[in-house]
Amino acid sequence: MSRFNPGSAFLIFHLRVGTRLALRILAPVLAVVFALYFLFKPEFFVFLAGVLFRESGLLILAIISATVMFFISRAASFRICSGLDGWIRHLPASASLHRRLAALAVFLAQIPVLGLLAIFAVMALWPDKSKIVRAVLELTIVGLAAAYGTIYLRKTWTASARKTPKNRVFRRTLSLPTVINWRAVGWKISFAYLLSFLPLVLTKLFVINNGWQGQTLSAAVRCGGLLSLTVFLAFEANMLAAKRPPWPWARTLPSSALRRIISDSIFLAAHASLLLLPVVLIDLRAFLPVAACLPFAAVRSARAIRQSPELRLGAAGKILLEGFLEASLVALLPWAALAFLLGLPPALINAARAEQKQKVGRWLELHHLAAGDSLSWSRE
Repeated sequence: MSRFNPGSAFLIFHLRVGTRLALRILAPVLAVVFALYFLFKPEFFVFLAGVLFRESGLLILAIISATVMFFISRAASFRICSGLDGWIRHLPASASLHRRLAALAVFLAQIPVLGLLAIFAVMALWPDKSKIVRAVLELTIVGLAAAYGTIYLRKTWTASARKTPKNRVFRRTLSLPTVINWRAVGWKISFAYLLSFLPLVLTKLFVINNGWQGQTLSAAVRCGGLLSLTVFLAFEANMLAAKRPPWPWARTLPSSALRRIISDSIFLAAHASLLLLPVVLIDLRAFLPVAACLPFAAVRSARAIRQSPELRLGAAGKILLEGFLEASLVALLPWAALAFLLGLPPALINAARAEQKQKVGRWLELHHLAAGDSLSWSRE
């Protein structure tokens, strides 16, 4: 009879977890690559690879790769480490072994992005094989450092949070809905910022390559700025809908539906307003139309959160669809931003009615995979 080895069992478990996350990350990476390929052709990838690995310098390349790997590691560590303090601690393995294997799983989740950067290195440094090998090794070291760094940073934050007294005083400077929203979103919002900057970066590159000036430049920046706001609001609203779903019981509290909509809209717009700074830096004339559309988009996002249980694609799908139409319209007709600003009161009333239509006794069952449930009869 063969002897059971706990270390190999834990290794296989974390390898499967990391592989699942890598496959989930691979799908959007491939989608972005194919979209850029059809929009900008192969010359764009050659240009981007040359900028990253030949012209940017070692310091800039290290900062960019470390930032990307850190955000991916942070997003993966939340999923991988969510159950490390539960029943798994009763199994025959030390805490240090759990952390090392979790870091390995986080590193595996980075492989799709690391593979894309490695392809860029081959495109930029070919046929110098020694430089290609060195670049791939450097990317691997950065990925491992980001994985271990996020795991041990999460450990430090968890330990410091446990030392916080339970009867801490509530800060009067923040309202209770704002605190609840911030706890639901947390530092995951940094990943939303990272994705939201992509339309602005592509807009800047597109403008530079075509040498646009004047009204054409402003139209492109208006479109890119509104797309950036749309992507951010979609991700943040989806996080609120998942972590802080609309609570029909809140209607019994002494607070109106309009006030709850305004609170969520201000929370969404306050975070999204940071994306207006790159718009100012690219083209100052595009700032006012983009900023005028932000309140309307935030209110529509707050309404989409209330409808998320009924939507097949969740709140993000509805926000992305409306945002793309809004960006296209404002890019062609700048004065349409004034129409969206004037449409803010009707949008608030419509969102408040969606809040009022929620059934107070509604029960939404939470679904999860049986593979991660220790009480499940399934072994898959």
